[in-house]
Amino acid sequence: MTPPLVHLHPQDDVAVATQSIPAKTQIRLSDSVAFQTRSMIPAGHKVAVADVASGCPVLKYGQSIGVATQDILAGEHVHSHNLADQHTVESGELRVSPPPSPAKIERTFAGYRRGDGRVGTRNYVAIISTVNCSATVCHHVARRFTTERMTRWPNVDGVFAATHTTGCALEYHGIKHQMLGRVLAGYASHPNVAACLVIGLGCEQTTGGYLQE
Repeated sequence: MTPPLVHLHPQDDVAVATQSIPAKTQIRLSDSVAFQTRSMIPAGHKVAVADVASGCPVLKYGQSIGVATQDILAGEHVHSHNLADQHTVESGELRVSPPPSPAKIERTFAGYRRGDGRVGTRNYVAIISTVNCSATVCHHVARRFTTERMTRWPNVDGVFAATHTTGCALEYHGIKHQMLGRVLAGYASHPNVAACLVIGLGCEQTTGGYLQE
């Protein structure tokens, strides 16, 4: 029969069953290796393909995986009942000096420390529109701060407008109102923003006070 086994190395004493093999199944691995299973071999378990004397190493992958604790005959199930780990563990306290602590690495960068402890890598002023009706005004204000005029404030990277197309006739504290407020407050409190100017029309729900809250 075609053996339902995987024989991983020509020198191996065992093969691995790819499916459950009943007892007394005739197996022929090659012209020189043939045997009959002496018990049921579960799928994934090992079966001896050659006799192994007690105390001798059992080979798998061409390497020893343990020693036989009793005589093992070809066709026998090889498992913890007849195979033992051959590794030895020595007792005693292991005294090893720990490696020296690495030198402290100082890393710095040119940033801006904010009052809440965060650090920005830029220093912007934001012009924030609370409603679409004030967006045009915000852009006009931001355009006043040209590159030439910004030379008066060398530590300020620029002035930008944060505008949008909504904000009018929103349900107060509804989901759209909350989302808009969260985004605009995120711009205002971003660590790269040193200060902000909030511009509204006056009749919108997202007021400056709401954003401050």
